[in-house]
Amino acid sequence: MGVFVGCEYVNAQGQVIHSQYYPSGYAAPTGTSIKAYVIDDPNVLFQAQLDGAIDQSDIGANTFVAAAQSTSTGSTTTGNSTSALDATTVTTTAAFRIVAPVSPISDAYPDVLVKFNPGYHSLTNAVGL
Repeated sequence: MGVFVGCEYVNAQGQVIHSQYYPSGYAAPTGTSIKAYVIDDPNVLFQAQLDGAIDQSDIGANTFVAAAQSTSTGSTTTGNSTSALDATTVTTTAAFRIVAPVSPISDAYPDVLVKFNPGYHSLTNAVGL
């Protein structure tokens, strides 16, 4: 129902940790809680990296999460994902709309701002969850 963007938990040393990454299998000490921060606004903009180059005509087009990913584990240091969006854009229905470039579109793997297209987010999906 949303996108995980970080968490807060207490580590084994009793320190409060704020992180984009939650360690798999970690159990918080007794009496402490784990908070997950999830963005569930269907109108929010996200920064994402494309899996290839685009040109100006791709701004405003639609795209999906890329089918082939080099790894799905992400970084345990930064919490950043290793998933990317497909640089092959479409003018037909797709999950995301490219709104604007963040890095130069001439980059080999440019960053862009994207938003959910209506019907692809659970809060705007007419058929329910």
